[in-house]
Amino acid sequence: MQDVPIKAGADAALRPIQIADLDGRACDNPCNSMPYRVRSAAELDVARTYQTITKAIAAHDAGAWAKHVADEFVSYASSHAPLVRASRIAVIEDRNDDGAARVGEVKTMRLSVYGDGAVMVATESNGLQPPYRAARVFVKRDGQWLMAATAQTDLKSQ
Repeated sequence: MQDVPIKAGADAALRPIQIADLDGRACDNPCNSMPYRVRSAAELDVARTYQTITKAIAAHDAGAWAKHVADEFVSYASSHAPLVRASRIAVIEDRNDDGAARVGEVKTMRLSVYGDGAVMVATESNGLQPPYRAARVFVKRDGQWLMAATAQTDLKSQ
């Protein structure tokens, strides 16, 4: 279950969500490896698509990111208005984004493929905010996996 309280207002007017923390380090997890053992070729394809997406974010390469994200993409995050594909592209392109194009390290992950759809649920941490749970939906179109949505919820300590 994802509980994402949303602030009112236009998505482009709000501070973008922070989804990674490189701080000059190489993006090993999740760009090159993740704590997950794939169980099928389809899971491997989805995981590789996600890694390609994170590499594009880390490199501020909006063109590479857009190739792996569906046109209807929307990002939801705790205390932020939804961020649509075009707005997310602008954030990735902004090299002076003050940390908005960051990639969280995957701590735990589950991945399930259902035909031409897949769901990835991960607990992540980027060092700038509390750990968070990210749920991502992928769709397969014309033989290619695309991320269609993501919802990130801050985890509260108990």
